[in-house]
Amino acid sequence: KYDGHNFVGSAISKGASGVLVSDIKLANKYNGLFVKDTKKALIQIGQYARDRFNGITIGITGSSGKTSTNYLLSNALNQFGKTHKTSGNNNNIIGLSLTLARLPYNYDFCVLELGMNNKGEIIKLTKIAKPNMALITNVSSSHIQNFKNEKEIARAKSEIFLGLEKNGIAIINSDNIWHEFLITQAKKVNAKIHL
Repeated sequence: KYDGHNFVGSAISKGASGVLVSDIKLANKYNGLFVKDTKKALIQIGQYARDRFNGITIGITGSSGKTSTNYLLSNALNQFGKTHKTSGNNNNIIGLSLTLARLPYNYDFCVLELGMNNKGEIIKLTKIAKPNMALITNVSSSHIQNFKNEKEIARAKSEIFLGLEKNGIAIINSDNIWHEFLITQAKKVNAKIHL
């Protein structure tokens, strides 16, 4: 809805140490980093941060319960090591990229929410997140307006498995009616399956 360039001055006055802009005048004025496409640059920063991270990354998707699962899991993992997580429900491509950009390279765990409203969104997110473990909380008819049926939603959610790192683990809720379908999808990428 808004052009972030309109808020650069305000961000600097509130303590921002740098800006990423596609406006050369603003880059010069605030000694900012000039790029052609700020969204693409943010995604690349997120990808870089993920690639330098050697801890365990867990991706979470589902029709509901992503944020609750994120908080429960990240709080539990904090007992075993430093854990970074998606804050709020920043689970789209911008939110994921921001979360990864803030990921300390020396943490032990990273818990990421991957959300979707349309087909093809999860595949983009999971290819950036590169989870070691992918968890699907459930599949239901939320966002059905953008899909033909619930099976299409299940298929779209199962795209999270396509970004799994080698020897990745798929965690599937066996109480969900789509669990057999999700198991089949996870097997296609040779994921280790946990119910």
